[in-house]
Amino acid sequence: GSYDALLDDSSVEIVYIPLPTGIRKEWVIKAAKKKKHILSEKPVASTVAELQEILQACQDNRVQYMDATMFVHHDRSKLLRPLLDTIQPTSVVSYFSYHFIEVIRRGNIRMDPTLEPLGALGDLGWYCIRLTLWAYNFDMPSKAIGMIHKRDGDAITDMSAILQYEDGRSGTFHVSFDTHFNQWAKITGFQ
Repeated sequence: GSYDALLDDSSVEIVYIPLPTGIRKEWVIKAAKKKKHILSEKPVASTVAELQEILQACQDNRVQYMDATMFVHHDRSKLLRPLLDTIQPTSVVSYFSYHFIEVIRRGNIRMDPTLEPLGALGDLGWYCIRLTLWAYNFDMPSKAIGMIHKRDGDAITDMSAILQYEDGRSGTFHVSFDTHFNQWAKITGFQ
């Protein structure tokens, strides 16, 4: 079978779309138009315009859309939420990296900007941004400042960023495909 055949199957109610970001929008919109609920890989889209188009297609066709960011659905997150609500977080700092050895880099979709336009930002930064938004109950920052490093052509391999809020809260993160494995976060605040 093909993707189209799957979407035409009336017994299918939900689809998981793990396609690369650069080609995913087409299939998410096709699935929405076929009235399929959608679980999709992250990042949702590579631009705000693509995101709006995806969400509009889901809204127009009355289907649910969910990205596959697993940590927000983990039992640990359910236990942390009440604690975060009592401490009033003011700072979220996170770091996520792993080293792509050269043999893995060649041919990996994360290193191809046509397939994964956001590189390390989309693959690893998604978790750091999502953690910051989750810690702050999805309040949006007023300003974002970032610095990217590209290696191997146009692929984003490293990024550092600060998300600033009007009230002084912040989220700071660094992601990289060029350093050894690190995955940590620190959330601080006041009771």
